[in-house]
Amino acid sequence: EVEEEGEYVCLDPKFKWFKVTNDMQGEEMLIKESRDKDIMCKINAINGLTRFTSVKALSALGELLKDEFWGVKYESAMALGKIGNEEALKYLTSIRVEPSKARRGVVKALGEFKYSQESGEFLANLLKDEKSYYVKADAIISLGKIGLTRFKELIKSYFEEPSHNHVISSAVIESLSYFADDDSFNFVLEKGIRSEVATIRATAVKHLWRFKDPRVREILRVMIKDESSEVRSAVVNSLSELKEKDLLIQIANNEDEDGRIRAAALRAIESEK
Repeated sequence: EVEEEGEYVCLDPKFKWFKVTNDMQGEEMLIKESRDKDIMCKINAINGLTRFTSVKALSALGELLKDEFWGVKYESAMALGKIGNEEALKYLTSIRVEPSKARRGVVKALGEFKYSQESGEFLANLLKDEKSYYVKADAIISLGKIGLTRFKELIKSYFEEPSHNHVISSAVIESLSYFADDDSFNFVLEKGIRSEVATIRATAVKHLWRFKDPRVREILRVMIKDESSEVRSAVVNSLSELKEKDLLIQIANNEDEDGRIRAAALRAIESEK
């Protein structure tokens, strides 16, 4: 409810209705809304504040990194990553955000700072002591997105580290795909495509499309017949990115294939029209 001119509007703060909210209020109203007691109001404000780069807007987002609810911290971190300027980077690297669920937002956001030495160094230092498998995995992926080759050997060094559902090994594979160079391709081929672990193979196949190596198409053609449905589903993802319609049609027409995978192939074919 708007009590007086200049107050903000927060739609359905108790989240009683399923909806998509695009908060287009002005900067001052969004900053006020970011201080609301209701979580949904704060999150609406965070999403709206990504349109602004002023000191006041960034300060409001930075303050929300200290919020008592982890989801608000996570969304605030992601918003700072979208803004992507030096001031946003300072907020993301100035404090250690707890719990680990919220910290994942911070390390994901840092991946938005392409070629940033400061962002890369922060992630490299975090990896030394981080206890959460999932924060580590996200940090490794972000190092790849940043794209500084000086961190490539560090990324590779985590491949053998044990983790739940092989999330760290899979993160190394995805991270290297962002470099898309010959050295990274050879690592992904040897450690990913040829892995005995289906989850790791699936990650390698899913991100193989980023490489320009002429062997990619043939590898994907072979992996269509992998015993793991997770891997075959990932093949569809790469073929879709590469717009390999012939191979997608082959999957869609295979009556012995899992129906969900055939449907994904059909959707990919339709999206190319």
